[in-house]
Amino acid sequence: TTTERFSINFEYEKYCDEDYYDIGFVVSNMNYMFFGNNLGNSEINIKEYKKKGKYHVKIFIDDNFFNETILSIGFGIYRDDGTIVCFEVNTLHLKIIKKNDDNGVGFSTISKKFAIPLKPKNMKWEIKKYD
Repeated sequence: TTTERFSINFEYEKYCDEDYYDIGFVVSNMNYMFFGNNLGNSEINIKEYKKKGKYHVKIFIDDNFFNETILSIGFGIYRDDGTIVCFEVNTLHLKIIKKNDDNGVGFSTISKKFAIPLKPKNMKWEIKKYD
């Protein structure tokens, strides 16, 4: 639902100790990629993860980040030199729905359904009345 926090998880295995990998994802709506991120843009120093072995990468998506929508999630793996190891656009499909209260009424009854997929919270708005 729109009010749930969730994570996107990746697993991969390295067979040598030389390169490190950057993992990324893209989010599409109606075949239009509109949002993405990668591990290299986080606070994690990916250069420390060169040793061979199995890895599990997780990114958390905050609650109320997406509006009610249908999304496609894609992912990519890149070597430290920028070479693409793997890139898949439509790996996972999600339908995010607005959560209802006990009476079946959506929590956000005052707002209309937006046609856009993102609904970031904590945006600062201001309104002033002038005489």
